[in-house]
Amino acid sequence: PAELDTLLKEGKVDVVLYDRSAQRVLFAIEDSSATMTGNQAQQRAERLCAFASQHIPIAYLMPAHARKNADGGVRTPNLWVPITALMAIAAYRVPVLVFFFGTAEEPDDKRAGDGSDRLGKVFWAILLRELGAPNEAVPLIESQVHRLLELVDARRDELFYGLPDWDPSLIPGWVRALAQCAAGQEPEPPVALPFDWRARPPGLPRLDAENARYIDLPLAVGISEDLEAGRAWFPVRGSSRGRPSALDRVHKRIAIQRTAHAALGDLVASRWEDPTPWLMGPGITASGRVSPSVLAKSLVRYARFGDLRRTIEARLPRTAGLLGDLGDNRPAILFVAANMVDSFLRDPYAGMLASYAVANGSLDPRQRTLVVLWAPWQSPAVAFRVARGALVIKENKATHA
Repeated sequence: PAELDTLLKEGKVDVVLYDRSAQRVLFAIEDSSATMTGNQAQQRAERLCAFASQHIPIAYLMPAHARKNADGGVRTPNLWVPITALMAIAAYRVPVLVFFFGTAEEPDDKRAGDGSDRLGKVFWAILLRELGAPNEAVPLIESQVHRLLELVDARRDELFYGLPDWDPSLIPGWVRALAQCAAGQEPEPPVALPFDWRARPPGLPRLDAENARYIDLPLAVGISEDLEAGRAWFPVRGSSRGRPSALDRVHKRIAIQRTAHAALGDLVASRWEDPTPWLMGPGITASGRVSPSVLAKSLVRYARFGDLRRTIEARLPRTAGLLGDLGDNRPAILFVAANMVDSFLRDPYAGMLASYAVANGSLDPRQRTLVVLWAPWQSPAVAFRVARGALVIKENKATHA
């Protein structure tokens, strides 16, 4: 059906419960068996956001523990997907749930843990609810919301330098309020929901500008100076240095982008700047491969978008005047997609962009966080094509995100 075809262009989920007589999607499931360690958990998050924005209940089933092929170690996903789901519930007033399978002893096993079973119960409860039959949808959804909040509470210090408004004693109230949101209601009584990121968390490490970046691109220098001055901060612990690529692969991708950029002709104002000098110097690793990571971490938070705007305009003069009407006093995040590829926002970047945006408050009326994507090594040609003499956005999940 046309409506379903349009929706699935936002991301092809694995299961859709569709009422043909009413031409309406009742429930969707993204069922992933991929090795969802670290930020790979966000690889399908754009599907959560797309279906939630259409007020369609959606669930994401993923491994709680997965074995990393590179070294055989067992790792866990990060917390951004549960936070994305909870923020989407508040924004769209629809169930957006995350379930986990597998254990530390039995990673990647869908029969281990209770996530698959709990998802099955929610699936049938929602179907019964749609049929007007007795069901347990409300308590099941409330229970899963509680689990997600408890998971964030248990691991927040592992991932974040600090959640500014987090108070574990408020979890029971948050559970009730978010369950009411999932039922399409306003929380009663009104309650301040979690994940208000506006306050700068205490205890952030002091940063020297040079230690905040790997490669001295002009904008990277400006951002790292903002980090050192306290105008911006890294909200997430750990390193986000990308997987290095072989030299010949990097040269091949640069050549592909150069050719694609030239094909756009005068339709793009910026010229193609060959990244080879930047990548082949500080980007070279000890093993002789190339790491395209620019900053020490891929997510930067600004208390005021105006500070980020001024840095962008100072370091990239051609952007002057393009960003002035977005709201200088709104908070902002900068997501650095420093991958060197020949297509726009390949996995997991499209999901990461959607997840970071929603989880960091882009839909929250308290915050209205602005989201800035910086793809330092990408030509506009990876996201646009020429049709009848004009630039046209390529239709794929990345541009939809």
